[in-house]
Amino acid sequence: MSIIYKAKDVQPSNLSVVPTRLCKAFTTFLLNGGYDGVDLENHAEFKKPKSPSIRISPSGAICKHGQKQYAFFLQIYLRTGANFLERLNRQANMAIRSGKAGFKFIDKVAA
Repeated sequence: MSIIYKAKDVQPSNLSVVPTRLCKAFTTFLLNGGYDGVDLENHAEFKKPKSPSIRISPSGAICKHGQKQYAFFLQIYLRTGANFLERLNRQANMAIRSGKAGFKFIDKVAA
């Protein structure tokens, strides 16, 4: 089941780095949004047809297109509250435990 969120007036700042505590939820958000995650040597890359790729380094640094998606993610979080993050983290943890996370990057940020 897909949930469609509409962004409101909230505008987060400092979008160039995803903090470690939000990285697992954000990567799950991207995967739920139709991106495929790929582990590369020094970053994770998320690809979606007809969309620019999103790169996230192990330190949480993200590319320009990723910053737009991260801003959208934060807007949803700020509007809906901690339950949004809890659902994403729970979904990621279930995928990790079942071995269906799909790529190692989510395991790295899960610790």
